[in-house]
Amino acid sequence: MIEGHEGQDPSARARNGSAPLDTELTNAAAGGSEEAWNAIVDRFAPEVWSIARRRHLSRSRSAEVCHLTWIRLVDHLPSIPPGGLLDWLQATAERECSRLNGLHLAEMDGLL
Repeated sequence: MIEGHEGQDPSARARNGSAPLDTELTNAAAGGSEEAWNAIVDRFAPEVWSIARRRHLSRSRSAEVCHLTWIRLVDHLPSIPPGGLLDWLQATAERECSRLNGLHLAEMDGLL
């Protein structure tokens, strides 16, 4: 756990000036640091999960949103702007929610 931020909401951390720390973690994770990756997941997993649940997705679809968001992060870590990790994760989770909702609607309409 990152000292001084235990249990604090990611949005509150961003307001409290943790963007430089987020940038350090992003850079370290992009460089292959498992510890940095784990710290990112520990800090932001509740935020990603809550986005999916606020969209009224089932637990399994919410888990899928989270999984896909983390996969996308692996691919995009080097291109995330300094201090932009939280915004990137929120936007990506929202996109994945919309994508899964679209697939679900298409399945219900018999299009897939």
